[in-house]
Amino acid sequence: MNKVLKAISGFIFTTSITYSAITGTAFKDYNADGIKQAGEPGVEGIIVKAYDTSDTLITTVTTLSDGNYSLDVTLPVRLEFELPTNSCLVKSGEDYPSAGANNYGSNIQFANSDGEVHNFAVSYPYDFSIDNNPPTFVPLRVNGDPLIENGTPAPTTGMVRFDYNSTGIAANGSRGGDGPAWIELAKFG
Repeated sequence: MNKVLKAISGFIFTTSITYSAITGTAFKDYNADGIKQAGEPGVEGIIVKAYDTSDTLITTVTTLSDGNYSLDVTLPVRLEFELPTNSCLVKSGEDYPSAGANNYGSNIQFANSDGEVHNFAVSYPYDFSIDNNPPTFVPLRVNGDPLIENGTPAPTTGMVRFDYNSTGIAANGSRGGDGPAWIELAKFG
């Protein structure tokens, strides 16, 4: 807390201004869970902007080489995390705010009390798949009695594979749609 002295006509007034520390870390969220874990490095160069309640930009900082940042601001503030155009661990058009926003907040967060920690997770979707149309695997369920007369499971399709970007009803499905056919991987029984 800083005290500001004002002298008006020989009188001295003191006004208290409370500055609060807001800290956090920007990091590569390899498993997209929004929680920083061992092996998920800090990200340097993430721009952190703080806005007051009148939507005025108060200050801007950039995360350090370990991904950490610190702000001293008057609360409450809105924080905006911005990916740089390019840096060592972040590339424009390839990295995005992570999908685990329910754990860490999104690229827009609100700080209301002193000492709050506001982390920002960065995701690179290709950490999970290098294929733009990866194969997808799902169990196929059917209605009715799964057993044939001798009490063993019927030899019906149990597991299928199709491309992620496929749309429509599978041509080889029970309704005979016009979409791409799925590939049978396993049968019940």
